[in-house]
Amino acid sequence: MSDTVSRVRDALRAFGGDHTIVELTEPARTAADAARLVGCQVAQIANSLVFKAPARDAAVLVMA
Repeated sequence: MSDTVSRVRDALRAFGGDHTIVELTEPARTAADAARLVGCQVAQIANSLVFKAPARDAAVLVMA
């Protein structure tokens, strides 16, 4: 497990709940790649972007 994935896992644990992290075995540069790798339809794929909001010293997560 990469350091980045470990940090995400730790952050999710801090919020509670039962989360499962799936780390892909190869790069997924497109939604079609990701769907193929996890075995779902392209319409079921979401992309996440995280921005730092310095004015509030917070992170903003956008799911698209």
